[in-house]
Amino acid sequence: MYHWFVLIAVVLAVLFGLAIGVLNPTEIDFNLVVAQWTTSTGMLFTLTLVGGLLAGALLVWVTRVLPLQYKLRKSKRAAISETAEPRPSGNHNKPQS
Repeated sequence: MYHWFVLIAVVLAVLFGLAIGVLNPTEIDFNLVVAQWTTSTGMLFTLTLVGGLLAGALLVWVTRVLPLQYKLRKSKRAAISETAEPRPSGNHNKPQS
């Protein structure tokens, strides 16, 4: 079921990209401080969308994923050190029956 969902999502993304490219063929000059090039409006829209998605993913990774990974590693270290230390129990001197 998951494979069908991924396949449908990829096909829809390709169709969406093609529609943006075909419906926005106007050439524009893209001017940055260090570079300049001419591209179509559709390509610029697509690059902006991908750049925004990557920036958002990076932001989520830095603000959410990394702190959670740090907490998980810290918890694992605490659990390992806790199981490595023998716990004294009060029943060492009592004979078992």
